[in-house]
Amino acid sequence: MNDHKIRHLVVMDGGDKLRGVISIRDIISEERVVSRLAELAETKTIDTEISGAD
Repeated sequence: MNDHKIRHLVVMDGGDKLRGVISIRDIISEERVVSRLAELAETKTIDTEISGAD
């Protein structure tokens, strides 16, 4: 999207019905959320392994 200076994408339902519009900001925000969740999941896995070692 950045390479082609596209800021918005139309989302269709697979047919002719418009479902919505997403922006590059939406995608960036989602990426941050997913990254943070992955970090938290990794931390929880490490904590579980450590407490299970007792």
